[in-house]
Amino acid sequence: MSTIDGSANIWAITTCRVSTPEQKENHSLDNQAKSVLAAAEKLGAYIPPDGQWSGDASSKCGKNIHRKDIQEMLEYCKRHKRVKYLLVSSPDRFMRSIDEALHFEVEFRLIGVTVYYTDDPELNGANVATKLRKLMKYYEAEASNEERIRKGLETHKNALNEGRLPCCPKFGYKKTFTSGIHDVNDDCGVGALLGDILSRIASGVITPTEGMNEMNAGEYISNGKRKPFKMDKWKKIISDPYYAGYVVGSKQVKVVNPNGLHKPLITKEQHEKILEILRGRKSCHCAPRKNGNPHFPLSRIMLCEECHKAEIALGNTGRHDHSKFCGYTNNNGNGKYYDKYECRKCHKRISREYAHEAVREHIANFDLTEDGRKRIIRQLEVVWKDEERNRKMTIVQLKQRMTNLNKQKEGQVEALCRCSDDEIKHELEGAIKRTRETLKKTEDELNELENSNDAEKQGFMEFALDFVDNLAKRFFDLSLDDMRKCELLMFPSGFMVGADEKVRTPETSPFYRGRTTKKDLPNTEKSLMAEGGRFELPLQVSPD
Repeated sequence: MSTIDGSANIWAITTCRVSTPEQKENHSLDNQAKSVLAAAEKLGAYIPPDGQWSGDASSKCGKNIHRKDIQEMLEYCKRHKRVKYLLVSSPDRFMRSIDEALHFEVEFRLIGVTVYYTDDPELNGANVATKLRKLMKYYEAEASNEERIRKGLETHKNALNEGRLPCCPKFGYKKTFTSGIHDVNDDCGVGALLGDILSRIASGVITPTEGMNEMNAGEYISNGKRKPFKMDKWKKIISDPYYAGYVVGSKQVKVVNPNGLHKPLITKEQHEKILEILRGRKSCHCAPRKNGNPHFPLSRIMLCEECHKAEIALGNTGRHDHSKFCGYTNNNGNGKYYDKYECRKCHKRISREYAHEAVREHIANFDLTEDGRKRIIRQLEVVWKDEERNRKMTIVQLKQRMTNLNKQKEGQVEALCRCSDDEIKHELEGAIKRTRETLKKTEDELNELENSNDAEKQGFMEFALDFVDNLAKRFFDLSLDDMRKCELLMFPSGFMVGADEKVRTPETSPFYRGRTTKKDLPNTEKSLMAEGGRFELPLQVSPD
């Protein structure tokens, strides 16, 4: 700790870094700490107790952008304006990437902080020669890192070629005194049990699912030494060629050695049989689809009102995942399937059919406001003008393309006339034919674009307005992406399912107003209905 107290106008933060946890055991961090403290004394800077970072973090190229310690230091400097220096012993202790080092030096400089290298004060100048020396230091650090990686990959490749696996033991194996050669794990008989299960799966005595259940019921997992398997992880285990005697490299080291030095649990023939079984097995694992399930379009946009309020009370704003409904298909075991939505938190279940109908009727209770219609027409005019602009640009491009194709055809015809080789003539005739076909296709496309008129614009406007006027009928015809965009525009807070089994919309777009169904309502009540945007329809909820 610096002997200068916190009343000093100049503060400094420090970072001492090693690349791996093993390097903590030597005195590297201690030596770095002494260097930065001495520099702080020399600069007359106070080092606050919470302004010191120390530990192991990779600084190779590509790893620094998301380094937690760097982000914390930047935030700290933004909060404490008196921080003027970031003290680091040497460039390679800051990071080992030229681009990222220069980037973060600028990031700190923009908030008034100088990255100061304590072991080599000559690097802290502002002249060109100093900058060149600093750049060379970072070049040496990055080159050293690249060399280390190259040697590591070469060592990895050599180990695989020898039949050793230079990484942690696979499930069912344990380390031995020989690096890379692992022995069958006899702790609770997990290795022998896994081998027996794999053999019986290969012979068809049990299914992969039954094998997984048997492994999960075994002593090794029931004692809590490993979490129970789920099918996705279990399939990776039973299809791993390591258990048949292979050692396989990674994406960077593409080596497959069928003669590993470890003891295999099954034969190569049994391994191939397991792969055949897995290829012919229908997956029963229902993982979330990347782009959503079109059969359950309300997933993640329909929320449970009670759970949503509970999340808000906990400080989780917005549409929190815990309160969202997700779709699934339920099987009663007698061959009947039921499509339902289920709350991820309280597990309230809603029939898909009634949920869709309720939302459809709910949307039907809203009409476009006059102002909303005018604004949509203005936006449609803008969209049409953009389309017209694109159409004209396309016409110019097609005309230029036709010119080029005509020149190409003329050149081909001229070459055909001069050619005496029958084989080349045949090829030129084929090329001329293809050019003519492309010309005809381009000409047709050009004529279609040039003959478009105002009637198309009118049709476009009528279709768009009809769509927004009859959104309730069209809502579930939209693609998932368009449906979510539409829902965000019309009901920004989504659809809420209350404890009274009704659907609500807490917030409605100003483009729409609530439809009044009773003609004799007083004007005040009509205005409240139009502004509230809150209507209720019963949703049938499953008893289970």
